[in-house]
Amino acid sequence: MRLQLFSRAVNVDWRLEVFSTLASTQDFIKEAAQTGQDEGLAVQALQQTAGRGRQGRTWESSAGNLFLSVLLRPQCAPQNIGQIALLAGLALAQTVQSLISVCPVVKWPNDVLIDGRKCAGILVETGGVREGRVEWAALGIGLNVAAAPLETATCLDQYGNRARLEVVRDSALEALRRAYALWRNQGFSPVLSLLQHFLPLAGSPIRAHDGQFYHEGGFAGLDAEGKLLLRFADGTLKTVSAGEIFI
Repeated sequence: MRLQLFSRAVNVDWRLEVFSTLASTQDFIKEAAQTGQDEGLAVQALQQTAGRGRQGRTWESSAGNLFLSVLLRPQCAPQNIGQIALLAGLALAQTVQSLISVCPVVKWPNDVLIDGRKCAGILVETGGVREGRVEWAALGIGLNVAAAPLETATCLDQYGNRARLEVVRDSALEALRRAYALWRNQGFSPVLSLLQHFLPLAGSPIRAHDGQFYHEGGFAGLDAEGKLLLRFADGTLKTVSAGEIFI
């Protein structure tokens, strides 16, 4: 593992551990973070018994899919932690595009879709803040490779993927390594530039829930910090910094 700070370029070499069964890869990484392990630990479970997504939702852990969490020490301000989910979305979209002929869509803030159905979810959980910087982040990825609940989701194998699970995993880890290094070394702007290829079309109808209210408008992109921009019928823009969207 190489971790260089300050004026030197940051890069991460993953230290991969694979388990046949875990309750949750996220819980494993969070415990590792709290006991002081270095950035770069990556944990894969072939099966999870208590996988979860955002807001405590259960993540269905079908055999043959990718369940992966990594330990990051991002040295970022708390208000920028949401950018980690977006750089992970970029990495997953690049991975999916390399494996099938359909271009995926990154749905803000933490999903990847194929033909409008979910194929991947992202979960970011963080530790404490020291001197204005986030001490650690557990980044969890669930990618449907071989199976999915077809009424709401889809998987790569339905679109002709024939790559083995370990190949998909390694491709995702390499894409994530590049995206994370880009973000740490150059900030969010170049990540956002690459992400544009995978975002919904401008004007696509969006219904956003900000935790209190629903807002309906057209997708107007992401701002320089990664917040959602929603354009209403009268032309005004609304910035959504947290919540959930429906497209």
